[in-house]
Amino acid sequence: MSLSTTMPLNALVNARTASAPSAGFDVELDAMASLRADHEALYCLSRSCQLASSLAQKQVLLAQVVSAFAVHVQVDEEIFYADVKAEWSAHWPSFSAGAGHNSARQLMRQLVQAPGNSVSFDAKVTRLCDLVRQHIQEANDEVFPMAQASSLNLVDIGARMAARKADLLTRRGHEHV
Repeated sequence: MSLSTTMPLNALVNARTASAPSAGFDVELDAMASLRADHEALYCLSRSCQLASSLAQKQVLLAQVVSAFAVHVQVDEEIFYADVKAEWSAHWPSFSAGAGHNSARQLMRQLVQAPGNSVSFDAKVTRLCDLVRQHIQEANDEVFPMAQASSLNLVDIGARMAARKADLLTRRGHEHV
């Protein structure tokens, strides 16, 4: 099916999903399941940082958030988003995942530099939780349906993502998550 630039995005996704083979549903779980797991971990870590009572806890959790986010974003942008965007270039979501990632990166830089016991630190951690939640919602509502409806081999993408994530974690000296 060719992609029409005049057809609304939701109609395109529905048309592509309807014409996809039934095995496509199982296939989509690999790449997206990996991203969903990353999203859940990032949200839980950022929320734990927000709720932490001691400065030491906040600093440890923030370091984990920053590290996990860096790996997630690199894999997300290099592989998953790049492949989906290439297939759906005329209809790539207006939210621009890169802009959302950049906002979170900038906020994390500020958090790393801010004293952990300040009111502004706590407000920024709350904002980070909101950004993570917003990113998850946008991925679930816009990008994942496009990936599911695409002709992309999502098992292959998932395998490439897993290999890249393992490489990045090894380079950073972290255990594979």
